[in-house]
Amino acid sequence: MISVNMSIVWHGDITCDISPPPLQVCRAVSVFLGPDYIRTPSSQQEVEDLVRGFSRAHGLPQCLGAVDCTHVAVKQPALRPSDYINAAGAHSLNVHALCDYKSCFLDVVVRWPGGAHDARIFAESKLSADLRDGTIPPCPRELLQGEAPVPVYLLGDAAFPLRPRLMKEYPAGGETPAERRFSRTLCGAHTAIRTALGRLKARFGALRRAMDINMDALPFVIHACFVLHNYCEASGEAVSERSLDAALRHERDAQPPASVSEETAEQDAEGQAVRRVLTKFLDT
Repeated sequence: MISVNMSIVWHGDITCDISPPPLQVCRAVSVFLGPDYIRTPSSQQEVEDLVRGFSRAHGLPQCLGAVDCTHVAVKQPALRPSDYINAAGAHSLNVHALCDYKSCFLDVVVRWPGGAHDARIFAESKLSADLRDGTIPPCPRELLQGEAPVPVYLLGDAAFPLRPRLMKEYPAGGETPAERRFSRTLCGAHTAIRTALGRLKARFGALRRAMDINMDALPFVIHACFVLHNYCEASGEAVSERSLDAALRHERDAQPPASVSEETAEQDAEGQAVRRVLTKFLDT
């Protein structure tokens, strides 16, 4: 068994008295602690608690959390290096993440190269499958009399497709005042994931530069940072404003722009119906 003695200091840095070497510790944190600290809800009560919290924080009913991808720079890999070139022309891993209203991560996938599109990563994720097959309870709720109940859903940005359980803003922000109000509310709520990623990278500055770690071990290191972030958030560990501001600036400046694929632009009829009900609800 691997023994790790960790102390979290006030500015959010993590110091470890570790044996054996750090990479093995990161693997252990990812594999053994990861399932306890990063997991999607599996019961109706867990879903309802998260939805209630997100609604209080951001004013959107039935929303479970916000999803996005964040690029972590890597040194040019020896194998298939072109796969790792992102839209900004740099080598990276494209990390999928879902957060709740408390800046904690519910789902993290660290295996896709930087050239993979956000929409594809989501479409092939276990998260997407769990939403479709009911592993994550849909908990439908009637928001407006005479309208179909709305299931729980996630918030995505322009890079994601519109689906019944994945909402995004209207094209060009919307045409009517009600559509534009919905888009503003959604975009404001979607900043929850940017804040969570900012807090993560404020704690772990190594995620803001290319680490000198081989590509087999790097996913475990990155995932361990997400696990320990959730531990810090659950423990009430603060992040300094200066570190957070620097991390948020890095996210704005270093991340490739969201790109719209054919799948992203496709308008799903069921997704449109859910978005229409939410639009009417926010307009009442």
